[in-house]
Amino acid sequence: MPTLAEKCHVSLTFSVTRLPAGQREFPESTPGHLGNGYQVSAPAGGAARLTFRLDADRTEGTAPALYRYDEKTRHLVKQSGQQRSGNTITVTATAGSAKYVVLDSHTFDKADPKAPGKRTLSDAPGDGGDPSDPGDPPPTDMLIHQSSFREGRRKAPDPQHPPVPADPRVADDLTFNDYDFDELTDLGWEFWVARITPAFLMWAEFNDIMNFGKLGADADYAQSVDDLRNAFRYGRGGQSAGTVTVDDNFDPGRYLYSGSGTALSRAVGASPQEKTYTDKAGQIIKQSLIDNKGRTDQLQVQEDLAKNFLFQEFLRQDVKYPVYDFSLWDANQRALSIAIHQFHGHTIALKDYRVEGNSFSGKLVFHSYDHFGLDPDDEIKEYGFIDWFTLQHYDRFDGKYPPAIVQADIEIPISGTF
Repeated sequence: MPTLAEKCHVSLTFSVTRLPAGQREFPESTPGHLGNGYQVSAPAGGAARLTFRLDADRTEGTAPALYRYDEKTRHLVKQSGQQRSGNTITVTATAGSAKYVVLDSHTFDKADPKAPGKRTLSDAPGDGGDPSDPGDPPPTDMLIHQSSFREGRRKAPDPQHPPVPADPRVADDLTFNDYDFDELTDLGWEFWVARITPAFLMWAEFNDIMNFGKLGADADYAQSVDDLRNAFRYGRGGQSAGTVTVDDNFDPGRYLYSGSGTALSRAVGASPQEKTYTDKAGQIIKQSLIDNKGRTDQLQVQEDLAKNFLFQEFLRQDVKYPVYDFSLWDANQRALSIAIHQFHGHTIALKDYRVEGNSFSGKLVFHSYDHFGLDPDDEIKEYGFIDWFTLQHYDRFDGKYPPAIVQADIEIPISGTF
């Protein structure tokens, strides 16, 4: 069923953002709650004429009215100057940013001031409903974004509408020790020699593509390739890690993790692709914090990722995490094309966050992850990649060479005033 303000109209010079269902300023526990709210931003010196078309089925028997969230008193205030005609409410939004919601005014206005949701930001027991109480401070550390592709998990068929709950099955490129000789040779004639080829020759060919990938690269980029190669070859010390097939659920305890806080993080952080991504994402996050007077509620990550503010904004503004395509001429990008190519997914966390007066500060932690493994959809019939796939998947090697999970963490300061 559509929300009440789903048809809110405004001039293109203004901004209207639909807020999550769990918006803390007016959660579902708010007396008279009828649907999601909206944030409206109007430039200085401007005013927007807003039209809210109400859902007749949801408002039957109610007295709908538009309320604005007052940042100073932390209360919902009935918007002055609003006009209602049938199933339509119109009002003028003045310059600046504000949050609006339509409520059943009969229920909301008559509710006790201490009723759940009436004072939405004062959750402390026994606060007495003091209007000067600023309410709960925003958390200092919180997850604010999760991509549709989760670490270790199989990719969603439609990344714009990931399943809820998330698919628990392991990603295809993290399976290992799961092919016998007949299954391996079914992939192509190139694998017929896998039964008789000595392991040292396979590693030699695998090393060829690793060494070519890092040739001429700067120290951190070259070290990233070496670290992942060594994790794959020596990470289990010759001991079997068992077997993981496409039918298994992802178990993080089955894998080694490599890269976070090491040369890979430094190399990724220095890459122009990562800088483009973090710059665009940081701008969106900073503007959201300014628009919300330092509050972070709008950034809370929900299980249904498609409803998250940053998830929606990244899709709308085409913000994508880095891809490192193979390059003959750019040695650093070539190294990252071998080590990463494209991150499987990523998260963003807000860390050490503080609000003082009308200023905020903190750090954004961009956490990216990938899988240093191959599945049948990769270039497994190319020189070196044949050996890589065989060492990972062929049961002749008894699970001694499982893929590693690659991680890179980039911290970037963020601050602003509102």
